[in-house]
Amino acid sequence: MFLRANKRFKDGKEHRYWSVVENRRVAGGRSVQKTLLYLGEINDTDERIEAHVLIRFLAYCLHVTLEQYNKKAATGLSSRSVLERMSEIQMLDVTIPATDGRELQMKRYTKPEKVHHLLLDQLGFTLPNQPPPEIRNPSPVVETF
Repeated sequence: MFLRANKRFKDGKEHRYWSVVENRRVAGGRSVQKTLLYLGEINDTDERIEAHVLIRFLAYCLHVTLEQYNKKAATGLSSRSVLERMSEIQMLDVTIPATDGRELQMKRYTKPEKVHHLLLDQLGFTLPNQPPPEIRNPSPVVETF
């Protein structure tokens, strides 16, 4: 796999379009290139381009991996459908102030419904346990006048 940049001039400006390309050898010694992921136009600094490419490539890897799990489990759903269904489970940060100035912080996810449990079981996934609550001393607020 490699990253390909195509430059085009439009309206007197240079535009760079990025894509992730896979190169494979097939029968007869030929080489075939297949565009796996079209990243679109990214015209920023080199560091930001690398960050965009990394995030989009990781999203592509998640998509492909989830597709493989779906095929194995025969759910009949696309990876996008699974992600949409699972996005209904939300993570929450709950902060409760105590009377002595400290805070009770809890990271919680909403209770999955029956459909979520069925889908998780089909895919062979389990949700992690709820993390234990933490008691913290909040950083002091500095007031300026």
